[in-house]
Formats: sequence, C-alpha cells, structure tokens
Amino acid sequence: MTHKPRLLLRASAVTILAAGLGACGSGNYTPTPTPTQTVTAQQEDQFGIVFANAFRASPNGEPVSVSDGDLVAISLTTEPVTIN
Repeated sequence: MTHKPRLLLRASAVTILAAGLGACGSGNYTPTPTPTQTVTAQQEDQFGIVFANAFRASPNGEPVSVSDGDLVAISLTTEPVTIN
C-alpha cells in the first residue's frame, strides 16, 4: 500500500507533462515577422518642393519670397488633398 501514492504521483506527473508537450507540438508554428520600417511621404511634400523647403525653414530665418511657380492653378476637377 505504500507504493500506491508514489505510483499515482508519477502517473499524474507523466500525464501532465505529456499534455503540456502535446500542446506545444502543434506543428503550426509561425515565427513573428520582424517589423519593417516604412518611409511615408510628409504632408508638406504634397504641395511641391518649394513649399516643403519653406515649411521646414527655421522660424528665425529669412522669409521666402513668392515666385510664379509657387501658386498652383485651381480647377474643379482637382482631387482634394487630405490633411492629417
């Protein structure tokens, strides 16, 4: 009778370990993809390089003079620009 608790303990330990290993070995392991850095266009780049440079200029710098190419003609068929 003294071997019965020890046998029950061993059987329980084997059952628990087998269930744990069975759950781990599903075979459907998919590694987590590594994040990739995406480069997104900045909002001010949508209005042209002259505007983007003026936008990024130092607030204490010289003001930018307006030239003919800075103004874009507006038409009713132009797609609206989404501002974030």
